[in-house]
Amino acid sequence: MGVSKERPHLVVIPEDEANLQLVNGFIGYFAVNSRQLGLESPAGGWMPALTLFRSDYITYLRKHRQGYVVILIDFDGQGDARRATCEEEVPDDLKGRVFVLGTRDEPEALRREIKQSLESIGESAARDCAQNHTHFWGHDHLTHNLTELARLLPIAHPILFPGA
Repeated sequence: MGVSKERPHLVVIPEDEANLQLVNGFIGYFAVNSRQLGLESPAGGWMPALTLFRSDYITYLRKHRQGYVVILIDFDGQGDARRATCEEEVPDDLKGRVFVLGTRDEPEALRREIKQSLESIGESAARDCAQNHTHFWGHDHLTHNLTELARLLPIAHPILFPGA
């Protein structure tokens, strides 16, 4: 993973290869402090991402108190129901340190609609975060993340964008 576990850091668990490409674009944005951003390999689906979180990251977060986890999934049109299922897997003592984000359907649908590469979409998301904006996140495929983003940004901004 390569992050300093004694310092505030963020780990991303991407559901699949498309979500990994989004994260790679995010990391590629010039202002991102990638040294404090750990990245798992694609989990192979949203349920396997949750399984990985349960098997590896509940213990990890309890041991490394400065760590945070983002589970990046496709909501597959399931919206609140999918988010609720994911949130049920997070123990109460970790709810403030685990975040579930993702596209309304799947990243490829967003890519087709805005005619950008997944990496470019990730970079646009990072630009918004660096500037403490949610303009890009207001897109119809992403707007369901705004409440979760409001929880995440105050924590992630100083970790990922220390100079911004």
